[in-house]
Amino acid sequence: MINQPEPVYSYTIPYYISHEGETDELFVSEKTYEKFLKSLEVEKVVLISGKLHPISSEYGEVTTTLFDQEKASIVIGTKDYQEYTNELLDIAIAQELEKVILTDKENFSRFLYGEETPDMIKMFIDDIQQTLEEIHIAKRLKKDGYRITAREQLLATDILANPVQWSAIRDLSPYENEHGLFLLTKLFFLVHVEESLFQQYKKQLQPHYPLLFVELEKLLKETKKLNLSTLKGREKALVKTLTKLRYINYVKKVSIKEIESFQLSMET
Repeated sequence: MINQPEPVYSYTIPYYISHEGETDELFVSEKTYEKFLKSLEVEKVVLISGKLHPISSEYGEVTTTLFDQEKASIVIGTKDYQEYTNELLDIAIAQELEKVILTDKENFSRFLYGEETPDMIKMFIDDIQQTLEEIHIAKRLKKDGYRITAREQLLATDILANPVQWSAIRDLSPYENEHGLFLLTKLFFLVHVEESLFQQYKKQLQPHYPLLFVELEKLLKETKKLNLSTLKGREKALVKTLTKLRYINYVKKVSIKEIESFQLSMET
């Protein structure tokens, strides 16, 4: 198991679980609690259950952070909370806290799309922005002693359990189906963070889904030599990728000042 030997999760972080202001506690490791305290030094941080996601609870399954001018709202994914081990949830929370700590709101930006944007393009724009940021953060968490490798190995066990199944979509571009798109961004992440694990994926999946690796090579070529550890490098990688795919006209770059405040009812 990923959480063996069992670390100690005796520190608690409060988070909102109802619109009436009811709270519960998240049990985290000491180093994640230290990140929580550090995040409070640089930002107003509110943690909420995914059930309270300010846009829709449908978006609340995965742990993420919503930034506006006033605060950072860390959403504890309902699916993550139900399915993750203590260690996996601890890593997910640490990842978002690290994101808060590193975010410079003066230079903060997001590439947003309109509602008329095709669903698969929406998905890719969201996924690639998140992946570019997570590459940088995962490397930092590894240095802090978080077991990112073990987390990714656990996920690989499920994905690679039956590699032949991917033959069902072998003729579909990963940009045309959500399963292929998930694999594309996952492999892009692993190339930068867990090279040996990427090679395992390649060995088992390439015979069954060669088109996936053709598209991955194109994606890597567009972002080659760019420093993804810097905000400038990540933005350049994103723009180059969206331009190459002819998705750039679907997006608009917005600053933190252009993002409406996320209304959390328990704050009123």
